[in-house]
Amino acid sequence: MRIGVNIPDELHSRMEPLKQLINVSQVCREAITAYVERYERMNEGLDVDGVEEVVNQLWYEEERRMLEDDWPELGYQDAKAWVQKATLKDWERLHHMQGVVKKLRGLTWLVPVPHLSGVKGFTERWDKLMEDIDERSDDFQWDYFEQDGFDTSPAHEEYMRAWLTYTEAVWQRYTQTRAQYLEERRQAQDEERANRPAPEVPPHLLPEPRHQAEKPKFRVVPHHGKFVDGIDPLKLNQL
Repeated sequence: MRIGVNIPDELHSRMEPLKQLINVSQVCREAITAYVERYERMNEGLDVDGVEEVVNQLWYEEERRMLEDDWPELGYQDAKAWVQKATLKDWERLHHMQGVVKKLRGLTWLVPVPHLSGVKGFTERWDKLMEDIDERSDDFQWDYFEQDGFDTSPAHEEYMRAWLTYTEAVWQRYTQTRAQYLEERRQAQDEERANRPAPEVPPHLLPEPRHQAEKPKFRVVPHHGKFVDGIDPLKLNQL
């Protein structure tokens, strides 16, 4: 089998005086043979030196690194999707479960999240990660991996703390908006009440008016008179 060997120009210049003394192909064969034999001897001694255990440990650490996903970011993204679909009843269920966990003095981040169709949670994220690792690693050391029993708690805690932080911020915004709306509504109602006209008593509730006898009209009856004899009418103006 023929193979080509590339060498630097500087080395080629240095080989010029030796062209008649050496067989370049033979030198290359001997160098490659020596390197291969040295590698094979070393590889045969690896099992004796306990290298297999070292390789397994390195592979195990690499697989653990694969599991170190960005759990806070995943929790944030899933929380955003959850609040878009959650009804008021779903929020009430979530707060109820938070109260139960708090009452039991458990870990607050272990609160069960009400499941919503089409919204991912930690379990779905973890299962997907296991599938990805299985696809990327055909020779995945499951037996060695399971000896230590990988703990999902750190990933779960990071995920849920981000999830709960976002949902709590959304709920606080809702309660503030609701309180502001109720206050504005109360003020509007108070102003409407203050501007209402005085109430009128319905006629059927008023007492019936008393009927009084009609007084006769005053009438002046004219009559003719005359002065008594002996009175001077002209002197009346002097009184």
